[in-house]
Amino acid sequence: MVFDVLRASSTLVTLLDRGAAPVYIAETVDAARALAARLPRRPLLCGEVGGLPPSDFDHGNSPTELARVNLQGQAVVLATSNGTRALAALASAPLVLVGCFLNASAVAACARTAARAQGVDLALVCAGDESGRQFSLEDALAAGYVVERLQASAASSDDALDLDDGAIAAWRLYRSYAGASGPAAAAAQGFAEAFHGRELARLGFDDDLAYCAAADSSLVVPLLSREGETLVLRPAGAD
Repeated sequence: MVFDVLRASSTLVTLLDRGAAPVYIAETVDAARALAARLPRRPLLCGEVGGLPPSDFDHGNSPTELARVNLQGQAVVLATSNGTRALAALASAPLVLVGCFLNASAVAACARTAARAQGVDLALVCAGDESGRQFSLEDALAAGYVVERLQASAASSDDALDLDDGAIAAWRLYRSYAGASGPAAAAAQGFAEAFHGRELARLGFDDDLAYCAAADSSLVVPLLSREGETLVLRPAGAD
């Protein structure tokens, strides 16, 4: 599972929730332009550099903006500073899912089912900031909530999880924020304190911060696949 909560993961869930198909990812904005130019049907170009959309892109990386767009059946190419780079780096993994607060319970259930079916471990990958070189509070917080959901599912089936130190740390971080308030309040507080959350607020994306904190508001789980040299995301379970 890959987490880039503010905002690539939340944007990808929103795109698929609103019917965009297919959704392509690119590591850089230049790669996104090149991909869009060679696709048979002109896609929407979406993405950001420094949090803001390039001047020639149709839209940025704002899930609230994209939630207002008619996306049904619309091809999209997305390139972001951290999230799409992380997805591209993991493209050779047996299964790559996208997680965030919006789909936390759904992605936890999907990942657990897939891991048991394939007999593999689960890895929670936080995209972080600065191309993965900097720890991201909001990504670790969302990963911790997914661990919480995985543990709840395991307890109900009497199937204990064997967590490594990273998973325990993320879970403890989430619990420290959640207290008795729940995941949405934990997300909102974490976003307000996180460096990237404060940067987005400075850029005027307060609506995105509120949107991305809406825990378990979506059942869509983006699944990464490779079609030739192109990376595509579709909802897990879609035919």
